[in-house]
Amino acid sequence: EPTVDGSGVAAGVGQTAGKVEEEMNYVGLLNRVLPPDIRVLAWAPVKMDFSARFECRSRTYWYLLPKSDLNIELMRDGARRLVGEHDFRNLCKMDISGGVTNFVRSIESFGVEPVSGDPENPFSLYAIKIRGK
Repeated sequence: EPTVDGSGVAAGVGQTAGKVEEEMNYVGLLNRVLPPDIRVLAWAPVKMDFSARFECRSRTYWYLLPKSDLNIELMRDGARRLVGEHDFRNLCKMDISGGVTNFVRSIESFGVEPVSGDPENPFSLYAIKIRGK
């Protein structure tokens, strides 16, 4: 937690008191160099040795696609079958040297839902949302 000394200058843990500068707009900087269909919404500081690959609590993936001639009910049935714990070793990059020896993952939810338009229209947009550990 930042503290304030008698002069009103803030200092965080591990910092020395001094003039507080405005934080960089990381979201804006990143979005200026990313393609328009990829957006950064927020960021948060982490410890220097944090690994997004090995220390995340869960991951959520979104896929957007037009309904076209897809059988949505069949997709939902398949999605329900993937909820739970499964061994995904045949779908993973085998990187034993990187320390990965367990390929069992837990799919907490897997949905196929309309996003826009009439769900029966072949041009309507559907979202596949997968959340897992």
